Amino acid sequence: MNKNPPLIIMCFAAVFILSCVISNSSKTSEVKKNVESDTSFKWLKKMMQDSITKYNFPSFAIGVVYDGKIIYTDAVGWADRAKKIPATAESVYQIGSLTKTFTGNVLAHLILNRTINLDADISTYFPATVHFPADSNGKKLTVKDIATHSSGLPRYPGNLDRVDGEPMMGYTKEQMYEALSTMRLERNVGVAYSYSNFGYGVLGTAMENVTKQPYAQLLEKYIFKPLSMNSSSGELDSKVKNKLTTAYYDDRPNEESKPWQMGALVAHGGIFSNVKDISRFMIHFMDTAQADIKLQQTPFFRISRITTYGLGIFMTNYGAPQNTMVMYHGGDLDSYASNMICYPQKKLGMVMMSNGAAGRGLGNLFTAIENELYKRYAK
Repeated sequence: MNKNPPLIIMCFAAVFILSCVISNSSKTSEVKKNVESDTSFKWLKKMMQDSITKYNFPSFAIGVVYDGKIIYTDAVGWADRAKKIPATAESVYQIGSLTKTFTGNVLAHLILNRTINLDADISTYFPATVHFPADSNGKKLTVKDIATHSSGLPRYPGNLDRVDGEPMMGYTKEQMYEALSTMRLERNVGVAYSYSNFGYGVLGTAMENVTKQPYAQLLEKYIFKPLSMNSSSGELDSKVKNKLTTAYYDDRPNEESKPWQMGALVAHGGIFSNVKDISRFMIHFMDTAQADIKLQQTPFFRISRITTYGLGIFMTNYGAPQNTMVMYHGGDLDSYASNMICYPQKKLGMVMMSNGAAGRGLGNLFTAIENELYKRYAK
């Protein structure tokens, strides 16, 4: 995840929305007409097929929700090139940092049931032998600091044995505890946004320690089972293994890679899922009457004048003339890639996944599809 995917996705979203200055006239009737007539999605299928040719993606899958319903799911390309297995909407991908949105949702549940205190010292949820770093002012890390990427923890720990561009093949709790006890913070706590995959691994481990349940079980309990996400898992188990697409290197899309095995860092990017299941989650995510969603979408840290971070979710609020709130997170594992974008006020959400990111090509396709869907369903 060396490309800082959330920043890339933020840029795509910003460029897109700023280009969408749309007249308010006839909006309701136009959107209704699109919803009623656009059932085939031939235009979207063509965009996806064209992208396979242009960028040499192995496969690309998409899910679209509108007004509380899944209105489209599809996939093009190969789930496995060598075996000529076509990708479908049932195909499973590793979603990378989009996992953080689910970690944030589990955290919201644990806060609501008073298992975890958002303002508590994070060391509360670790063995006494684990020594967390404090900043230059002696300030200690809280759960909120870590959940909002304002902790000063590094992007990855120094004792992670991984070559950039290659999949992560394991990281233990013992390694995490060792890293925490010896590292220094990169900046003072709560001063600035600084994206940390390691921080979300620490957050997931805290949730495991306090509940005495593995991260995968927490996902199942609070999200996957209630939302009937039957092809999703926090580990490579029987639920997802037979549907899993083959991973291909970002810069070598004909060469097979491997799924990441993240161990104690799984809560930062290890979930496996498909576009149908993520679409079910998006419907829940845009229902702010739900206590967990209301809490998750609280702007706990300000990144810029218009962008804040909740619990595992970026939120950008564009004022006039767009008057649009967009919530999003993406993921990039140097093979698998994903992007989830929701416009709660417009009742529109979309998720896109690939098993070979093909560099900037995937970002270009994300933006083009998002642009077209917004024009058709949100204007």
